[in-house]
Amino acid sequence: MEGSRIHAFRGRAETAEEWLAAAERGTPKNGKGAATRACIDVLRGAMCADGPERMLKKTDSALAALPPDHPWQPWALVVNGTAHLLLGDDDRADSVLASAAEASDRTGRAESRALALSERSLLAAGHDDDGAEMLALEAHRLIEERELDGYPTSALDLAATARALLRHGRWDEARRQLTITQRLAPSLTHSIPWLSVQVRLELGRAYVTLRDHNGARALLAEAREILELRPSLGVLGEQVTALEAEIEAIPQATAAGGSGLTPAELRLLPLLSTHHSFREIGERLFVSRNTIKTQAISVYRKLGVSSRSDAITRARELGLVVGSTDVAESIAGDAQPVAS
Repeated sequence: MEGSRIHAFRGRAETAEEWLAAAERGTPKNGKGAATRACIDVLRGAMCADGPERMLKKTDSALAALPPDHPWQPWALVVNGTAHLLLGDDDRADSVLASAAEASDRTGRAESRALALSERSLLAAGHDDDGAEMLALEAHRLIEERELDGYPTSALDLAATARALLRHGRWDEARRQLTITQRLAPSLTHSIPWLSVQVRLELGRAYVTLRDHNGARALLAEAREILELRPSLGVLGEQVTALEAEIEAIPQATAAGGSGLTPAELRLLPLLSTHHSFREIGERLFVSRNTIKTQAISVYRKLGVSSRSDAITRARELGLVVGSTDVAESIAGDAQPVAS
């Protein structure tokens, strides 16, 4: 059974199915085979060939049959919690996934614990970003400590961590993280379709943040290919549609080099080349320091850089600013109050 699970989570759907079918044929029909049949149900549920309702039913049955200390108990809880997630029952999903993380810790199953934490991080994103980040970082520490970064099951946390880095303006670190995650993506196929689509959604959202239209579109296409083979994935289908709308809203390339900067950001850009602090720039533009900081972070993201000096270098390469700080000082002196 463990071999079949490994094949499934490595994206080898046909081999996993062959091993699973062999296990089904060799399992006794009497009570002695109850635990093995429960493990088969867990893996059948994880492969989600018949949709999340069937996934939930199979894992409910498995959890009733598996003793609390069984090695597959944490996986059964992870898959069960994910089934609730796919069905849109977020509260129940979070509760079950918390139990999965606890059971994984108790039985020493680091891989399933990291995945449970990653799934909980996804659930928290959007309404509790601090909590989501805390869960993602906890999973990330576990992945590093146990050297799980080469496991496809770690891809979800790696992508979520990259998005957290982007929120903090740590663009270079985020890009490196995204590169690592994309190396794992080919192993994520329709074999475990919910995880494969989730990873591509997280990667796609990160590329939307980076204003990388082509990268985001490529990931969207991969997600849709998986959905063609496994169309019944609950809320993930809606999330793929929502991602497509976000991608279409990415500003198109401009004659100045595709920066996608807003008028306010273009106005700020030459002032970044001066020695003035964000507070001093804000005073000259009659806006708050926080507004300037927010605009500056957006500029860095859109230009694909991580610092003020790199932003100016890149902007000059694109012809968005001239080389003299005197011009920037002139703009600051001529600035008029803006509406708050």
